[in-house]
Amino acid sequence: MLDDTYRTVAEQFESKGNFSKAEQYFCEGPGDMWESAVSMYRRRDRWEDAKRVAKARGGKDAFEKVVVDHALASCRDLISAARMIASSGLVDAAIDHVINLEDYSVAMLIAEEFGAERRIPDIHLKQAMHLEDTGRFAEAEAEFLLAGKPREAIDMYTHQKDWAAALRVAEISGDEDSKIP
Repeated sequence: MLDDTYRTVAEQFESKGNFSKAEQYFCEGPGDMWESAVSMYRRRDRWEDAKRVAKARGGKDAFEKVVVDHALASCRDLISAARMIASSGLVDAAIDHVINLEDYSVAMLIAEEFGAERRIPDIHLKQAMHLEDTGRFAEAEAEFLLAGKPREAIDMYTHQKDWAAALRVAEISGDEDSKIP
């Protein structure tokens, strides 16, 4: 009953254009009702308000989701969206988003532009795994090596029963952990 009252009052304020009062009632309501305030602001392209409420009420994950949604809704291309996300202080989220879309060159660009060079080996590793999954083993090998993961390349070739390639990678890696027993 109380849930319905908060929601009804908030919706009345929203319908009259009093968004700050609507937000107040949505946020004072129980549970996840604050999400209705975020939705209200998103519907009206008031993204900064949506981000503010999401961050205050939902924490980092909710804030990150609204930032990503804002970037995707506002930007014409993936690079611009990733830059917008990274500019909000969410460099890792920007990189993860473009990795999930399998655009590794954009992920690399964002890592370099926003000082996240520590993520470069991870980007190479994710690309290597994608290439391996698609049967592009020579390209995957190169990415595994750039990621500093020669053992992964050796294991890939071992699974393919390409013993010569596995031995070659083991020899060129010079890494004792990558030697074939």
